[in-house]
Amino acid sequence: MKFDEVLEAKGKSSYGYEMEVYRNIKIGCVRNGYMFHTTRVKGSMDPVVDVEIKLTPVGAGERVVLDDIRFVGNEDKVMRQSEASLLLLLRFMQMNPKVRIEIEGHVNGPTFKNKKEFIDLSTARAKTVHDFLLVNEVEPERLSYVGIGNAQMLYPTPKNKEESEANRRVEIKVIGN
Repeated sequence: MKFDEVLEAKGKSSYGYEMEVYRNIKIGCVRNGYMFHTTRVKGSMDPVVDVEIKLTPVGAGERVVLDDIRFVGNEDKVMRQSEASLLLLLRFMQMNPKVRIEIEGHVNGPTFKNKKEFIDLSTARAKTVHDFLLVNEVEPERLSYVGIGNAQMLYPTPKNKEESEANRRVEIKVIGN
């Protein structure tokens, strides 16, 4: 594995990886019949760090936050660092060919009411993810998208950059399978 690179591994339920103590990694898992899941692992001085990931069965109403989908400020252009999350979502859709989803776009706007600009931007961002799936041959009848604006911020009064970024997110909601 190389730093800042997406790696796909298939077929095993157990993996080993040697990493630098100062590096953090993100592990994404997808399996037929289950919701995809992402977890972060911080670098550690410990000789062995065990990470256990439990997946939830796919079902209507299940939700996943794609917190690593990042956009250029006030635009719907996806940043390169979003590649792994987009790929994980695509693999989930490919492995679960009957699943239908709604892609929800959210923005950060703590001191404003949910104005038209916020709804338009969040809709455009959700559509960007929608279009990525279409380009990668996910059937259009399995996809819908909506912009929520800032109506459902995780942090209504963000205290730092991380909380503000968490408000700018894309969520996936299963609407049928």
